[in-house]
Amino acid sequence: MSSANILPEVEKLLSDWWGVSSQHEYYLALLSNLKKATDDNKVKNHAWVYSTLLEGHFLYLEIFGLLAAEEFYQAWCKLERLEILLANLRSNREYVNGDFGQSFLNNAVNSWQLLYPYKLFFSSREIIKKMSCSICHTPRSVLQGCRHRRGKLYAGELCNDVVEDFELITYDLVSNPVIKASVPFNSEIDHYDYSALRAALQIVETPREWFSAFKQGIPLAKHTGVHSPTFPCPCMRSIRNYEDCCMALPTTETDHIIFDVLSPRRPILSKLHDSMT
Repeated sequence: MSSANILPEVEKLLSDWWGVSSQHEYYLALLSNLKKATDDNKVKNHAWVYSTLLEGHFLYLEIFGLLAAEEFYQAWCKLERLEILLANLRSNREYVNGDFGQSFLNNAVNSWQLLYPYKLFFSSREIIKKMSCSICHTPRSVLQGCRHRRGKLYAGELCNDVVEDFELITYDLVSNPVIKASVPFNSEIDHYDYSALRAALQIVETPREWFSAFKQGIPLAKHTGVHSPTFPCPCMRSIRNYEDCCMALPTTETDHIIFDVLSPRRPILSKLHDSMT
C-alpha cells in the first residue's frame, strides 16, 4: 500500500467505525511509518489523529472484554486511558474531519465510570521544581515558556510538560482525583460492590451497543437536625460536608441510576420490517 493511500483508506474505515476490530491493528504501524516518512506537518498531524482514533476503538474493545471477564479494576484503569485519548482529540479538533465514533466512546466512558463503586482516591501534591517542553525541551515555569502549547499537536507529536524535578508534599484522600487509577483497596481482597456493573453487563451484551447511565437524586430520609454542617453528609454518596451536599435539600438523597439502552439492533430490525411490508 502506498503512503498516499493510507490516510483515505483509514478515514473510510473510521467512517464505519462500528466495524473496527483487532484485525485492523496493522494500520497503526502504517500510520507510524507515514509520520516518519513525510515532511508534511499537516499529514503528520492527520496520521496522529487517525492513529489515536483507532487506538481508542481498539482500547474500548479491550475494556469491554475486561468488563465481561469481571476484571473491573483493570477496566477502570483503561477507561481512564481512553478518557485521556479522547480529551487529546478534543484539544486538536481542527485536525479531525468527523466524529468517527468519538461520541459513542465518550458516552461509553462516562456511563461505565458512573457505574463503578469507587468514591475515594489517593492524590499526591507536589512542588514542581523543574520542567520542560516535550517538543523543544525549553525550560518551563510561571515566568518562562516557549511557543508550544501543552496538549496541542506539532508535526504529529503531542506537546506535554516533562517534569524533571519535584518535591512530594503529601498524599490525600479525595473524591475527584487527577489520577483515577489511584483507588485504595483492602490489602487482602477487592472489597467493592460491583453489582451495578454486573447488572449492566446483563443488558449490554456487545461492545457496540449504545447505552447511557446517569444518576438522579431521590429522597432518602428526613433531616434529623443532629448532623453538624461541617460533618460528612449522612447520605454517604461522597465525602462532601453536609452543608455542601444535602443540607439545603428537602431531604437527604440517595443516587438512583437510570440506565437507557439504544441498541444498533433496533434500526436494523426496523429496516427489516420495512423491507417486508
